[in-house]
Amino acid sequence: PQERARLIERVKAERSVRDAEVMMRTNSGDRRRFLISSNLIKLGKKRCLLTIGNDITERKQAEEALQQLNATLEHRVAERTVALRESEERFRAFLDHAPNLAFIKGLDGRYLYANRPFQEAFGLDQKSLIGKSDIELFPREQADQFQSNDHQVLESGKAMKFEEIAL
Repeated sequence: PQERARLIERVKAERSVRDAEVMMRTNSGDRRRFLISSNLIKLGKKRCLLTIGNDITERKQAEEALQQLNATLEHRVAERTVALRESEERFRAFLDHAPNLAFIKGLDGRYLYANRPFQEAFGLDQKSLIGKSDIELFPREQADQFQSNDHQVLESGKAMKFEEIAL
C-alpha cells in the first residue's frame, strides 16, 4: 500500500511515471517485483490512472544470483591469485638458490625468467634479460648454438641435455 500511494503521488506530481520498480502482492499473497509505467488521464470528467506493469521477479532473482556468483568468482580468483603468487615466490626462491643456471624461454625464444646464478654468470639482471632473445644478448656464434639446441628440444618434444659453451 505504501508503494502504491507513493506511485499515485508521483503520477499526480509528474503526470506520468516510466519504469518505476515496485513490490506488489498477488491475490495468493506472493510478493512480486513489477516494472510500472503510469499516466494520469481523463475519461470524460473522471481522472484515472492508465498503468502497465511487467512482472520482473524472475529477472531480478536471476540478477541477484548472478551478482552472488560474480562475488564468489571474484573471491576465488583473489584466493588463487594469492596462491599463484606464493607458488611463484617459492619457485623463484628455489631456483635462485640452486647451483645450476636455469631459465625459461617462450616458444618465440625470448627469455621469460632467469635465475640468480644465470644472471651472475652473464652479468645481466632480470630487466635486461626479460623479453630478449639469445641474439640480442650473446655473440652471434653462441646465440646460434643456443637457438639450435632450443629448436631440437621443440622439434623432439622431449627434455634433452646439451653441453653449451658460453663466453
